[in-house]
Amino acid sequence: MPDWLQFSIFDMTPYDRQGWFRLIESYQQDFPYIPLFSLLYAALLAFLILRPPFPQAPRFALGLLAISWFWCGWVFQMQYHASLNWAAPQFGWVFLAQAGLLALAAIFGKGITWRDSNDRNHWPGLLILLLALLYSLTGLLEGRAVNQLEWLGLMPTPTTLATIGVGMLLAGRWLLVLLLIPVLWALVSAAFTLKLDLFEPYVIAVALIALVVGIFTLKAD
Repeated sequence: MPDWLQFSIFDMTPYDRQGWFRLIESYQQDFPYIPLFSLLYAALLAFLILRPPFPQAPRFALGLLAISWFWCGWVFQMQYHASLNWAAPQFGWVFLAQAGLLALAAIFGKGITWRDSNDRNHWPGLLILLLALLYSLTGLLEGRAVNQLEWLGLMPTPTTLATIGVGMLLAGRWLLVLLLIPVLWALVSAAFTLKLDLFEPYVIAVALIALVVGIFTLKAD
């Protein structure tokens, strides 16, 4: 059988879990205020979603996510992850594309509003957002040091989860446009981390199940 037919996505993870932890540790050593920025980021995002003080709050939330996707693509993927994974620069461009989509939606999108707060279909989006907020804590269960945790807004997986959660809370037809790349990345990332024996694939599985349930519930209405 030709070698290329034996290639799988797992071949794109040429490192073990300790190598991944050391990469994140190096990243946080260069940016020591990541946990603080992440907590402020999470608080602002939650404020824009739960108590939006003005009609433009959804656009600000999308803009906040656009900044995160840009940072994760340009800084983390292209400058740090690339030292371990030959495909990381290509991942970086995908992240930049998603940042562009979010920015365009935030600035030019029509009908960007939150769905009615009384909508019983809010729970899938809120559940996914809760997973994004708590994601960094799963690293403690894996035996990571604090400076090896993955923080919302500054690391790909929690940012991806937050984007899916926010997308589920938007009214209108933005779901497919804004969530295609995050869902695809979630699947790719889950495949990588399954090989590394991390909790991430299980967190992503719960999030994607909630997403599917939410979509079918919306269609039923």
